[in-house]
Amino acid sequence: MFQKFKTIDNFIITLIALISSWIILGAIPKFHMTGMYRQVETQILFIHLIGGVLFLYQSIKLYFIEDEKKKLSNIIFLMPFLIGALSLIFSFFTEFVYVSLLGSPQVGQGAFWYFDLSIMVLVFSATLKFQKIRKIILINCLLITAVTTLFTIYPYWKGLPVSFFYFNDYLCYFGVLIFILFSTVTNKQLYLIVSFLVLGFYLSILDNKAAQALWVITLLIAIVYFLLKWLDRIRILNLLRSWLYSDIFFTTSVIILSLIIILSSIIYWPGSGQISNEIASSPIAS
Repeated sequence: MFQKFKTIDNFIITLIALISSWIILGAIPKFHMTGMYRQVETQILFIHLIGGVLFLYQSIKLYFIEDEKKKLSNIIFLMPFLIGALSLIFSFFTEFVYVSLLGSPQVGQGAFWYFDLSIMVLVFSATLKFQKIRKIILINCLLITAVTTLFTIYPYWKGLPVSFFYFNDYLCYFGVLIFILFSTVTNKQLYLIVSFLVLGFYLSILDNKAAQALWVITLLIAIVYFLLKWLDRIRILNLLRSWLYSDIFFTTSVIILSLIIILSSIIYWPGSGQISNEIASSPIAS
């Protein structure tokens, strides 16, 4: 009986995941609302609706199934949930209550956005551990990317009333996401190398310099890793590889980069107004 319920539960969650991943359809002109940010308003409404549905569904499971309560200790669920809770509390002490709750239309990050993220992590993470379901999600994401890429680069293709955003930079996230998903369904190096090269070609079409730079840097990191692995008989190189590709080095690099960004802001920003045109037009501005 319990196994039958788990099968039904996985089916429902997978179905919701597939439906919610097509949120990009809200950017189609036919679904635009009448506000200032027409391309995203429908999508915002849709994502909060999905979050609400997941909250009700998970609440029912928590009430009837004791084991579901163990999932609440997931730190990746707790972090956005606590941020959302703090945002909710402090929103009542700010001048712009609705912005604190809903976030800005451009970037979100209001209390409800963090609640949406937390409930999605809580519900989807347990189901996505099954490789078969990850393959279904991967195929779905490939289809989404194909459709959005086609109608972003060629809006209203063949006279169809379909177009998405007026820029293609956001498609880089689709490409990177697909590669990450693909790496979770296979560990064969040849397939991963080919898919990474395909990702590089895809990013070159989109002409996003930052994404292309990230791809090149990732490629160099991989080449250095396998070169050091090939030379692992040399003790010092083996130790160097273990250190460079450790969790500690990765975490430290993020902290160092953050400090560099803060320091550069102190040096190059006068403290009020915008940074100078000379700095803004240089690579350091990024």
